[in-house]
Amino acid sequence: MDINRQAQKFGRRLNLMCIDPLQGTTDKKREALKYLDERTHKTRTLQSMAPLALFSASDELRDAFKSKIAEYEHHLPIYFNEEFGNVEHIEAVRRNAEEWARMVESTSYKIFSKPDTEGISEIAYVPPQPITEDGKKQQKEAREKLSEYNVFFWAKARLSGQAPNPD
Repeated sequence: MDINRQAQKFGRRLNLMCIDPLQGTTDKKREALKYLDERTHKTRTLQSMAPLALFSASDELRDAFKSKIAEYEHHLPIYFNEEFGNVEHIEAVRRNAEEWARMVESTSYKIFSKPDTEGISEIAYVPPQPITEDGKKQQKEAREKLSEYNVFFWAKARLSGQAPNPD
């Protein structure tokens, strides 16, 4: 995704100061935007795609997936010159790249069987290295921030009459 679309993606539905950004659009354009927002690629993540590619019957797909993820560490997504001087940002992106590289190894996955479901198993990613205290702290902060965003967007939808009543 290019940087312009990435910047617009998160703020597209924000209604600041009661100014609806879609107010002047036609019904046809609203339908088109709804279609674009509901495309399945927006719900896919590396974590959900990795097992599908790794355990695919196609050797070509498996090899292509592994090579693309391996290339990421050498082609970090740096969009602005200012980011080159930000050592913390580059290290965070590099840590992500290293974690993603471990996700493409089939040895990082384990098969779990559920006792109440016969013949059904689940393939789950198990990090080969235990999470550090720093990593746990970052996960906690991310969960808290995500909760704040969820409350904000629920309240926004509730005020505009689009969210169900919690009663």
